[in-house]
Amino acid sequence: MGDLDAATVEPARMIAVGRAAVFPALALLTAYLIFIGGGWAGIYWVQLRILSLALGSALLVTWGVVAWRDASWRPRSRLTAVLVVGLGAMLVSTAFSRQPRLGFDYLAYAVLLVAFYVFLVRVLAHPFFRGRFMDLVAMLAAVLGIAYVVQVVGTWIEWWGLIGGFAPPPLRPAFAGLGYGNPNAVMAVSILLTAPAVAHVGFGSRRRAAISSVLVGLALFCTIASGSRAGWLGLGLATVATLAVWLIEPGHRAQVMRALRSGPRRWTTLAAVVTAVLLGTFVAPGIIARIVGGGGESVRLGFFQASVRIFAESPFLGTGPGTWAAERATHTTAALDDYYVPHAHDVYLQTAAELGVLGLIAGAFALLLIARLVLRAIRSRDRARAVMGWAAAFAVAYASAHQLLEFFPGSPAILAALAVPIAWLDAHDGDEPLVERGQAAARERWVGVVGPAALVVSLAWLGFSEGVALVHREAVAAIDGADSETALAMARRAASADPDIPAYQFTLGLAAMNAGDPQEALSAYAKAAEVDDFPESWLGLAMAQIETGDQAGARVSLERGLRLGRRYPTVAIAAGQLYARLGDDGAAQAAYLDAVAVAPSLFGDPGLSGLIRPTAIDDLARAAIARLGSTAGAVDVALELGDRDRATALATTFVSGDRDLLDVVIPAWFGDPEAVDALADLARRRPQDLVVQDWAGRVAARSLDPAATGTYRRIADISLYPFSGIGSETRLVPPGDPRAGGDITIYGAFLYRRPTPYNMLPASLVGLRNA
Repeated sequence: MGDLDAATVEPARMIAVGRAAVFPALALLTAYLIFIGGGWAGIYWVQLRILSLALGSALLVTWGVVAWRDASWRPRSRLTAVLVVGLGAMLVSTAFSRQPRLGFDYLAYAVLLVAFYVFLVRVLAHPFFRGRFMDLVAMLAAVLGIAYVVQVVGTWIEWWGLIGGFAPPPLRPAFAGLGYGNPNAVMAVSILLTAPAVAHVGFGSRRRAAISSVLVGLALFCTIASGSRAGWLGLGLATVATLAVWLIEPGHRAQVMRALRSGPRRWTTLAAVVTAVLLGTFVAPGIIARIVGGGGESVRLGFFQASVRIFAESPFLGTGPGTWAAERATHTTAALDDYYVPHAHDVYLQTAAELGVLGLIAGAFALLLIARLVLRAIRSRDRARAVMGWAAAFAVAYASAHQLLEFFPGSPAILAALAVPIAWLDAHDGDEPLVERGQAAARERWVGVVGPAALVVSLAWLGFSEGVALVHREAVAAIDGADSETALAMARRAASADPDIPAYQFTLGLAAMNAGDPQEALSAYAKAAEVDDFPESWLGLAMAQIETGDQAGARVSLERGLRLGRRYPTVAIAAGQLYARLGDDGAAQAAYLDAVAVAPSLFGDPGLSGLIRPTAIDDLARAAIARLGSTAGAVDVALELGDRDRATALATTFVSGDRDLLDVVIPAWFGDPEAVDALADLARRRPQDLVVQDWAGRVAARSLDPAATGTYRRIADISLYPFSGIGSETRLVPPGDPRAGGDITIYGAFLYRRPTPYNMLPASLVGLRNA
C-alpha cells in the first residue's frame, strides 16, 4: 500500500514542480509581449520580429506536446465562431485582393494571434495558473504606470530646469511613449490592463482596496499625461455607457445612495474631489492646449476621405489586408493631407476599406458574441465572474470608442491587454456546457488537424518573409553607408525573393541608380510607384528615364511625383534639378518655388545660388514672398536674404500679436543685443509657445551660441515632439552627402514594416538637411 501511495504522490509532486517552473517562463513571455515584442520596436525591427517568432513557436510547440498528453489543455473557446469568421473574412479578402502579397503577413500573424488567444483561455481555465496570471496582470499594470510616471515626471523636471522656473507642464512631454512609440498606446495598454487587474484584486479588504486604488491612480496618470484626445473621448464614452448600464439595476442605484449617505465615504468622496481639482489645476493648461491646439484634424479627415474612396472601389470584399497604407496616397487628393502613417486612425473605416462589407459583418458578429458572453457574466450569481464581466464590458466599450479615432489591431500589446478579461470569461463561462461530449470530440479532431496545419503554414511563411526582410535591412544599411556594391547585391536578393513588396523594389531602384545602372532602376522604381504613389519613387523613375533617353516619360513621372510631393522641400528641390536636366527652366523654377515656400530658410544657404542661377534668386524671392503673403514665412525670406527693410515692411502687414513678436525678432536677427535679450526673456516666459522657441533658437544659432540653441530646441522638443526641427534651418547638402535626409524617412517602415534608406534620393542629386 505504501508503494502505491508513493507511486501516486511522486507524479503529483513532479507535476507541481513542473508547473512552478513553467509559470516564471510564462510570466517572462507575457512581459516580453507587453513591453517589447508588442511595442514599437517589436513591430518595426525585423530582428525583434524574428525573436518573437522563435519564442512564439517554442511556446506553441510546448503547448502542443502538453495538450497531446493532457486533454484539459486542448484548444477550447466559446468564441470559436468569432475566431473562424474573422480569419475567414481576412482569407477571402486576401484571395481577391489587388495586392494579395500585402495581406499574407497580416493573415499569418492573425493565425498566430488566434492561437495565442486560445492558449490564454486554457491558462486562465487552469486552477494553478488562473490566479497567478491575474496577479501578473496587476503587476504589469503597476510596472507600466510607474515607468510612465518616472519617464514623464523626469522629463518635466528637465523642462522646468531648462525654462528656469515652474510652469504648468506640457502633456506627453517629448512624445513620451515608453517602448510603444506613442503616448496613445501607453494610455490604451494601461487602461486595458488595469480594468481586469482591479476586477481581480477587488476592494474586499484594506490591502486590496489600497492596491486597486494605486492601480486606478496610475492608470489615470497615464490617461492624463498621455494627452490622447482620442483616448479621452473613448474613456469618457466608455465610462458613461458602462455606468448607465450598471445603474439600470435597482440594487446598484440603492448601493450608490447608501454609499453617498455613509459618513466615511462622503469624506473619501470629498477628498477625491479636492484632489481632482488640484490636479486639474496643475494640468489644465496642458489639457486645453491638447484640445484646442493639438492639430492634425485636417490630416485625419484626409485619412477618412481616402478610406471612403478605397471602400467605394471594392465595397464587398475590400482591397485586402495591409493595403490601406499602400492605397492611401493614391486616394489622397490634397497634398497637405499627405502624411505617412500605418493606419487610418479609425478601425471601422479601415476595416471597410481593407475588408469591405464582409469585414464589417465579421466585426459586428464578433461584438455580438462577445456581448453575449459579457452579458451572461454580469448576470451570473458568481460575484468574481460578474465583476470580471463588468471589467470586460468597460474594456470592450473603451477600445471600441477609442478606435473611432485610432487603430489598435496593429499593436500586439494592446490586443493582448484587451484579450485578458474576454479570455477570463471565455474560460469561466460556467452557466452552460461548452458542447456535448460527441460534439467536443468531433471539434477537437477538426481543430487537431486544421489548427496545427494553419500554424505550420503561417510560421513557415513568416520565417521566409522575415528572413527576406533581414536581407533587405542589410541593403538599406549599405545604402546609408554609401556601399553601393553591397547595397545592390542585397537589394537584388530581397527584390527577387519577394518581388511584390514595394519597399524592396524602391530600395532596389535606389541602389541601382547609385551604382550607375538606370536600366535596372527603371523596372524597380515603376513597380514601387504604381502600387503606393510614393513621390520619391516617381522622382527616381524620372531620373532613370532621363538617363535612358525617355524624356517624355520623365515628364509624366515628375508630374506624378509632384502631385503630392510639392509639399516636401526635398522632393521639390530634386524635381527642380531633374526639370533643369530636361532643359525646362520654367518648370524647374516652379519646383524650386515649391521648395522655398515650405522652407524659406533655404534663402540663407549660399549654395542656393549654385543650384539656381544667381540672377534668378531675386525673382524666386519675390515669387516666394508673393505666395507666402502675410505670413511669418515671407518675413523669413527677407531675413535670410539680409534685407532688414523688406522684413520690417512685411511685418507691418501682420495683426498685433504676430507683429509684436516680429518687432523683437527682426532686430535680434541682425544682432541688436537688447532685442536678443528681449527674445530670450520672451522664450522663458512662454515656454510652450513653439513659434517663440523656434525664433529664439534660430537667432541663438545665428549668434553662434550653441548652448542657447540647444536649450531652446530641447524646450520645444519636450513641448511638442522630439526632432521636430524647431530652431533649425533647412540647408542644401552636396550630392552623396550622408547627412542628406528625406522628408518621409518612415515611408517603408510604416507602410510595410521594412525601413527604407535615410536619404531616398539618388546620390547624384543635391539634397537637404535640417541644420
